[in-house]
Amino acid sequence: MRPEPSKNYKWTLLALLSATYFLAQGARQIFNAVLPQIKVDFVGEGISDAQIGLVGSAFTLVFGLAIPLGGMFADFFSRKWMVVFGTLLFAVGIFTSGFAAGVVSLVIAYGVVNAVGQALLPPSNSSLIGQFHVETRATAFSIYQIVFYVGIVVCSCVSGWLSGLGDGGWRKAFYLFGT
Repeated sequence: MRPEPSKNYKWTLLALLSATYFLAQGARQIFNAVLPQIKVDFVGEGISDAQIGLVGSAFTLVFGLAIPLGGMFADFFSRKWMVVFGTLLFAVGIFTSGFAAGVVSLVIAYGVVNAVGQALLPPSNSSLIGQFHVETRATAFSIYQIVFYVGIVVCSCVSGWLSGLGDGGWRKAFYLFGT
């Protein structure tokens, strides 16, 4: 029989899950914030708006298809390890996006690897919060939801600032948030 977690455990858990959510939601904004610089760097390849739009479309499609699998995996495997694996996977996708040499590598790193990793998080995160915050569930989920918007704003601003630091500045945003 497992020992009962301490009273602070549920709040520590919420803080850790919120940190992953902050990074995941923020990571979704990096691409849009640095898009003008990506287009400048890839102009020699003759990149079109449709090609660059494929990156975001790939993310949305893969995420939408993978999130039900994330829910099924969370029911069959340890939700804690699903959070760890999903976070590591999307971090690898974000980090390697910084090394992209063209649209195909961005689609693979950002649109596929990042999306699959992020799709593993919401079912496990929500389930863990609900499991440990029985009497404080609404408060816990409201805190968790705040992180969504803070992640979007902070990561967008930081990414936009980094992309303005000169040639290849957009890559620094991917390196920072992937790390």
